[in-house]
Amino acid sequence: MPISTTGSSTDPGNAGFTLLELVVVMALIAIMFSLAVPNIRNALYTDPLKSTARRLTGLVAEAGQDAVASHSSRLLVYDVSMRMFRLQAGNDEKHAVRLAVPASIRVTDFMSVHGGTRSSGRMEIRFSRQGYVDKTLIHLQDTDGREMTLMLSPFLGVSRLFAGYLDLENEQIRW
Repeated sequence: MPISTTGSSTDPGNAGFTLLELVVVMALIAIMFSLAVPNIRNALYTDPLKSTARRLTGLVAEAGQDAVASHSSRLLVYDVSMRMFRLQAGNDEKHAVRLAVPASIRVTDFMSVHGGTRSSGRMEIRFSRQGYVDKTLIHLQDTDGREMTLMLSPFLGVSRLFAGYLDLENEQIRW
């Protein structure tokens, strides 16, 4: 009974690959490489927008936890002119935790249910001594026009990040 020898040839004239097969394989490798390069670039170089959003998420979590631990309210303040977030206890600015916003990132506005939308001057969010906060969205934008929305959940003490600019009525926002 004959055995199949697919892929091998006993004829020396048929050994190897055709030029067309090599070109097709090279084209597929080039396409896969071109799709992978942007993802590799983002992984190698930190994205300032995502980095700022992550650091701000940490500062928000710290504000809620610090308010509960100390049984006193905390204030998260963003100073537009200094491009700086400060987490402070009451009016104590000497011991405030600070977070500088990179020049390539802009804090577009704060949007809250009871405070409305604030986009200039001194923007602040108050955390109660139980760690509660008003339903609030913080919008960030980079120089390329990409936007992110940071949602502060009032009672759960968690924050969520969303790509794009979302408002309080958006169906993606679930408090």
